[in-house]
Amino acid sequence: MTTTDTRILIMGVLMGSLTGLLAATPGMPYDDPKDWSAWERYRAQVRHPATLFKADDLDRARANIARHAWAAAWAAEQERAAAQIIPMLTPAYLEDMAEITTPGCTGPCPGCRDKGLRWHPNGMWTWSARNPNQLTCTACKTAFPNDAYPESVEVRSTWDPRQVFRFYGGETFVCFGYKQARPTFTGIIRRYKLGHLTGQLRTLAMAYTVTGNPDCANAARLILLRLAEVLPFYLVRAGYGYGEFADCDPHVASERINDLPTDELVYPPNRPDRKIHTGYWSASRIGSSGMDGSWVTTVTQAYDLTCMAERDGVPIYSEAERLRIERDVLLEGSYLGACDTSINNKSVGNRAGAAMVGLCVGHPGLVRFGIDGFMKTVDDWFLPDGGTSESAAYAMMTMGGIRPFGEALRDYTEPEGYLGPDGRRLVHFNACRDTRYGTCWQGLLWTLQGNLRHPPLADSYCTTGVSAEYAELIALAYPTEAHRAYLAEVGGEAPAGNAARLATFYRDPDLTAPATPFSLPDVVFPFLAQGFLRLGGNGRDGLVVLDASNWGGHHHLDSLNLYLWKDGHELLTDLGYLWDHPDKRMTTRTAAHNLVILGGKEQASRDRGGSVHLFGTTPRVKYMEASSLAYPEAAVYRRTCVQIDHGDGAAYVVDIFRAARGEERRDCLFHGPNQDVA
Repeated sequence: MTTTDTRILIMGVLMGSLTGLLAATPGMPYDDPKDWSAWERYRAQVRHPATLFKADDLDRARANIARHAWAAAWAAEQERAAAQIIPMLTPAYLEDMAEITTPGCTGPCPGCRDKGLRWHPNGMWTWSARNPNQLTCTACKTAFPNDAYPESVEVRSTWDPRQVFRFYGGETFVCFGYKQARPTFTGIIRRYKLGHLTGQLRTLAMAYTVTGNPDCANAARLILLRLAEVLPFYLVRAGYGYGEFADCDPHVASERINDLPTDELVYPPNRPDRKIHTGYWSASRIGSSGMDGSWVTTVTQAYDLTCMAERDGVPIYSEAERLRIERDVLLEGSYLGACDTSINNKSVGNRAGAAMVGLCVGHPGLVRFGIDGFMKTVDDWFLPDGGTSESAAYAMMTMGGIRPFGEALRDYTEPEGYLGPDGRRLVHFNACRDTRYGTCWQGLLWTLQGNLRHPPLADSYCTTGVSAEYAELIALAYPTEAHRAYLAEVGGEAPAGNAARLATFYRDPDLTAPATPFSLPDVVFPFLAQGFLRLGGNGRDGLVVLDASNWGGHHHLDSLNLYLWKDGHELLTDLGYLWDHPDKRMTTRTAAHNLVILGGKEQASRDRGGSVHLFGTTPRVKYMEASSLAYPEAAVYRRTCVQIDHGDGAAYVVDIFRAARGEERRDCLFHGPNQDVA
């Protein structure tokens, strides 16, 4: 089979699978995830570990540690770190790191504003466990708390009067759509402290898993018991720099987030309206901005790995302690996410947290609630061709949220005696094999450029890519030669850091790199409406992208944008994404892209459509054509790109742009990397 035939086959496989995908009905029926009675009924059937790591993964870890220096080094580091943590866990330390008062989230720095510096609504903060009750701005170096910026505004909870929230009393800030915002430096500190304690909990669980030292499991127990003391009282609050707390039972607030039974806590001059600003989108109880699920997954796995530990035949956890932790930490932590039925790049991670709790405590309704979100993500949030509905960066964020499903649900069978609302019992369900999850990963791999980074199109970055950590999961779930080649390149023979943790448990101890290096095909995504033309024997020397994607969240006014990349450098650049920076419009506007502007006006956003009409390859010539309605009433808005390979790794691109709307001026814009490119 020739190179040309191979690339045409890739196109045929992609296109030929769409009819069945479009006919699929996404989702899964589930019982009420807020009803905890199933936990009491089925918890005795759980065999730990039951979440991200299974018994086979523990066997794989033991083999890797015994045979590979990188795995042994990672395990030794967990043991060393745990030995430092264990003596620290005094009652006073635990009370300081996990305070009874609900953590804050983020907020702007008044020091930056006073010094005339550009300030960010979320601030730019540094925090250190060596000085845990101090926060420092990385931009202006002001430390908080600070007498020059007193937290003179106090708001006390009536539902739990122990909780007093203190806010900066000076001039307010505009934080995104929140017009009168006051930062809470002590609240931000509480968030950092809880996050640090959670990291210590994870380290202790990992150390116990690789060493079997009961001291590590006991230390994890102490942290979990402290969390059981405080988490049930943590209020539902608005994330980011929004200073609103639901002053009522957190379960009621979770269920009625936009229709609270009592006034929420706000600082002056704001007035309560009995709803939490932005609703579930930014809601949290532990200091995130709508993404508590990641924290829930972490603490659930820590409990899952240590709850059966023994010392001299005596359980480390008493039965009463296990029940309390399962109820007041795991199930409690899942409740807010269980109330949100929407699907977006945040909520899917909360669904994952709920599912991990369900797996750990034996609650099939929570697991099904999670699977429902997972299936709707891969079926609906991702496009039928595996492309992203937003951008590569947000696709990776979404994949991060649903990652636990790929790890934990490789062979899931529901408890004996249980039937779902559909009258069925899941037996040997595999999230990687029984859903479109693999199609979504294939789409992310096939949209990489030669340096294994995604083009910085729409709200994405030049650093966005499929990391070594994800490569370990992909190779585990889909052990093809191509995926093993990708892992060999990005993960290497001696992974380090977080990749080493995952490789220890997920990598085949006998894994060897394939002889064939990772390659990238010419490919078109008909629903994403992007075409990729490659250069070089393995498709990694050069790239032409024609982007006709439709408007949507995290998209730019960039229809028919052209992007060129060659030998590690952008030739036609895209500025990418400034996240929540006040100047981010400068990168989203039409003039920031390589295209034709009609009448000096911005492109339309809604209903602009976009489709690829023509795509083909020969050994030397490759071509694609796309059009859109980015300029309503335009007679034509169509672009044709032809890449001609003239040997020795060199090529040129013929770019034909047809655009006209009456007598309006037509401006053709190109953005090069520097003044040396004409």
